[in-house]
Amino acid sequence: KETNNVPAAIELFKKLKQNALLDYDFSMTSVLQLGTNLLHREHRKEQAVQVLKFCSEEFPLSAQADLSLAEAYLYTKDLGNCRKRIAKAMLATQDTLDRTAVARYLKEKMEILEEKKQITAL
Repeated sequence: KETNNVPAAIELFKKLKQNALLDYDFSMTSVLQLGTNLLHREHRKEQAVQVLKFCSEEFPLSAQADLSLAEAYLYTKDLGNCRKRIAKAMLATQDTLDRTAVARYLKEKMEILEEKKQITAL
């Protein structure tokens, strides 16, 4: 049942992970997919941030989790947190494939947003 209540969904995830580990997919990939779908398909940026923040907490060594959260912060124009997540991803020890390219892409997008902000301020 869809409730649009991300905190309740996260709590349910945690409960089921403890009690029904073999019945559901609790992989990082499944959580990332949910966050990515919220961000890109449903355009629910704040909910995507919540899900991807949870993913980063559940998988703290994953560069991919942090870069996905960085992207969500970029979409919400929270460039400070975007930078922090990119930096954390660069120190991560798991899921590091393509992290340099993804980080470069996100940094370029941040520069574009900052340039637009400067032009608008003129």
